[in-house]
Amino acid sequence: MLRRTLLVLFVSCFAALAADSAYGQGIALGVKGGLNSSDLSISDPDDPSVDLDTKTGFAGGIWGQFPIGDLFAIQPEFLYSPKGAKLSEDEVTASINLKYFEIPVLLMARIPTNGNFRPLFYVAPVVAFESSCKLAASGEGVTIDVDCDAAGDATGGDFELKTKSTDFGMAFGVGLEVNLDAIVLQLDGRYNLGLTNVNDTSGAEEVSVKNRTWQFFLGFGYRLN
Repeated sequence: MLRRTLLVLFVSCFAALAADSAYGQGIALGVKGGLNSSDLSISDPDDPSVDLDTKTGFAGGIWGQFPIGDLFAIQPEFLYSPKGAKLSEDEVTASINLKYFEIPVLLMARIPTNGNFRPLFYVAPVVAFESSCKLAASGEGVTIDVDCDAAGDATGGDFELKTKSTDFGMAFGVGLEVNLDAIVLQLDGRYNLGLTNVNDTSGAEEVSVKNRTWQFFLGFGYRLN
């Protein structure tokens, strides 16, 4: 039900943009880059004390802004977005590294001011497609970096980790937009709440694993008209 609702929202947004020529006024296209600070929310009935550390990585991509009147805008984005978490114990460090291509559709309020800048407030449905899942560990002179589903072969055990290829979520954020004639600068921060249990490991269905990510971006764009 959740997937169907989010997909309908995505389709409705893009259909509205294509159907109404008023959206063409003030269209902006741009690029953005920044940092992800990610963690995994793990619920395991056999180990309720699971606690992982955050990991950081570069995130970035492209965006397009379609104003709706003077106050609101829709801003779809296509982002490269690394996620996961890490764990350090004694002299051993281990991490799970998830890489996604992410499509948020920002439903944005752009607050008018007397100057050339606007505060931004937005909420966004997000769909993310996993491109890779790797496990890495180092310590005591040994380093391992393998695909998640090949972890058992690398460690000589029967350990298996499989993840779902698609994640749905919601993002909530604030920012600042500066308009310098046709040039658009954006600075924003958001919290990306994964709603999908991405754990797909056979025999461990009771374990819930969800992405949790803080994202900080600096964007540069050009307003077409």
